[in-house]
Amino acid sequence: MATQETVERVTSTDHIFQDLYARIMSLDLLPGTKLSETEVAKSFGYSRQPVREAFTRLANLNLLLLRPIWTMSFTACFVWQPVDHLRLT
Repeated sequence: MATQETVERVTSTDHIFQDLYARIMSLDLLPGTKLSETEVAKSFGYSRQPVREAFTRLANLNLLLLRPIWTMSFTACFVWQPVDHLRLT
């Protein structure tokens, strides 16, 4: 009779979460340390989405304080130029 082994799938979010969790618990990351989503993503070689999900999981455990970043976006700029001759047909 063959036995079935359960293989646990570890996602990129799990990998980031487990690493950051261990670093927080071992005080490699000290309280008050600022973490950049972009920098953490680069260090792990992942996109920002799994980092964002790992940050949310850590915040749910009260291990990380999430603060929104205020961003500024520019609207399109239109340059008005006078038209000498406008012909409507």
